[in-house]
This record gives sequence, structure tokens and C-alpha cells, in this order.
Amino acid sequence: VCPVGQVRPGLPTARNLWTETETSALIDQWRDRLNDLSQKRNARVYHEIGHALRLQGYQRTAAEVKNKIRNLTALYRNYLRTSLTTPCSILDWPYFKRIQSLLGSTL
Repeated sequence: VCPVGQVRPGLPTARNLWTETETSALIDQWRDRLNDLSQKRNARVYHEIGHALRLQGYQRTAAEVKNKIRNLTALYRNYLRTSLTTPCSILDWPYFKRIQSLLGSTL
């Protein structure tokens, strides 16, 4: 048994979950850089978003930003597909309208 806060070597660590306020801050930064993210090479933009989040007190890397944006985009698309059969499912996801304002015309 490891003391609280310590990780046993060789075992995977728990995922670093995003809070609602972090996700909201990410969406704001994403919106501000949406045109920049339409390019093929986005590493610089992910670094900028990560830096902006760190200035707000959220310790996120460019890789975490990229993965979160990819996951939010996938969730948005999933909600669009399921909304055809269950329209109320859109109401269950608090970020749907904000993501739709970003991606609605690009999908």
C-alpha cells in the first residue's frame, strides 16, 4: 500500500481530468484561435492555448490541449448523430451550444 499521493512504480496513473472551469477556459481559447487551427500544422497553436491556460492557473500541456479539443469535437459529433433519434440528449451536455458555435459550420 502506498501513502496517499504516491504512485507505485510501473502502474499506470489516473487520468488527469479536466474541471468544468478548465474546459470552459479551453473553449474560450479555442474560439479565439479557431482560424489558426484551420491550418494543417497546429502544434504552435496548441502550445499557445496551453500557455494561455497556464496564465489562468491551469497546468495543461499542448498535448493535453490537443487531446481535449479532439475529444470535445468527437463528443460534439456523437451528440449530433444521437440527436437524430433522441433530441433531448443534446441538452445533457453542457458544452454543446458553445462547441456548436465553433464547429457548426465546419462539419
